[in-house]
Amino acid sequence: MAGVIGKTHVVKSLGTGYRADAIREARIVAAEFEQQRQEIEAHGIQPTNPTAPERPKFTPTPPALPADKTLRQAFELFRTDPAKQRTRKTDLHYLNLIELTVGLWGENRTIRSIDREASRELLDVLLWLPANAEKKFPKLSPLAASRMAKEKGLAGRLAASEYHGVNSLVAIDYVWAGSGPLKPIVGDQRFDYVIASHVIEHVPNPIGWFRGIAEVVRPGGVFNLAIPDQRFTFDIACPPSSLGELIEADLLSYSRPSPRQIFDSCYYGKAVDPGEPWRRDVDLASTPSFSGEIASQLAYDQAVRSLSGDYYDSHCWAFTPRAFLLLLRGLCDLRLFDFMIKDFHPTTEDEFEFFLSLEKPRPEVSREVLRLNQLDRISALLLAFDEGNRRLRLLAS
Repeated sequence: MAGVIGKTHVVKSLGTGYRADAIREARIVAAEFEQQRQEIEAHGIQPTNPTAPERPKFTPTPPALPADKTLRQAFELFRTDPAKQRTRKTDLHYLNLIELTVGLWGENRTIRSIDREASRELLDVLLWLPANAEKKFPKLSPLAASRMAKEKGLAGRLAASEYHGVNSLVAIDYVWAGSGPLKPIVGDQRFDYVIASHVIEHVPNPIGWFRGIAEVVRPGGVFNLAIPDQRFTFDIACPPSSLGELIEADLLSYSRPSPRQIFDSCYYGKAVDPGEPWRRDVDLASTPSFSGEIASQLAYDQAVRSLSGDYYDSHCWAFTPRAFLLLLRGLCDLRLFDFMIKDFHPTTEDEFEFFLSLEKPRPEVSREVLRLNQLDRISALLLAFDEGNRRLRLLAS
């Protein structure tokens, strides 16, 4: 019965655009039916006046921020949400994981206090935790099983021989904040090729970032970027980035996401899968926040804490292909961009990113000649872009 009622209510609630709400409502109604059925079995059918039942109103109590909760509190909150119910097998996996972390860090460890050292401890445990540990060591907890396996030299489920783990990560040679000179960090090293896939949206100061990279790329060197198109990602509702914001970030030498960037990323982010808008119309008003019901408070809290030194990785910028070209045109006109556009590929059907290929000009090219060439190239790309859009509108009419 619950399955049938659930399906019906999910279908009826699709207009909300919020599947989690539809599932939650369906389970509430199913639970009410089940309670009525049990009362009828126990006491028989009681005569009642046929009045329309009042639908329960959901009035959530503002929860504490997830970061302030202990691991177990956050886990129990997750388990009790009807929209996030899982199969018994999956639930057991979650239980094992929470028992492992509680055993490792203690019952009162808050999410906020999980630092780099704690993460290393957990990774070490997982590296040695055997597959089917509950069968190999039935009397041991997952934590004890991992330690036993490490003592005996047994292969763990995350062993490098079985998985591409931390041992296969590429070593980091240079660390740079993405703002300020890069040449002093790399010394005399120069590069022919640079790749940045889904990086620029995380960079607090793109102008300084481009400037620093241009310092260490050889003339004729190539810089390729893959950039998410905000129309097809969780940035769909974010305000488009402006030229003034780029200038401000450079003049203030941002090396970390600013309070505004942190707030906007958290507050405007929507629970939209990459490419989802190709498959259906996304109603932004009814689409839930990426950070859930506490998005506004969480966004504000993170922005405030960033002033005290807390770091929050954020999408600092939101672009579409055409808007990005317009921003580049503004930077080139101000002589703040040191690359020529070699190639540009807008977002194609069913994709969620666009591609840009840049080239470092030869030293004999003057700044003014570079600027004129840049503007001509961008104008040609914009004309081609607009003509393509015009033809698509004709086909769709």
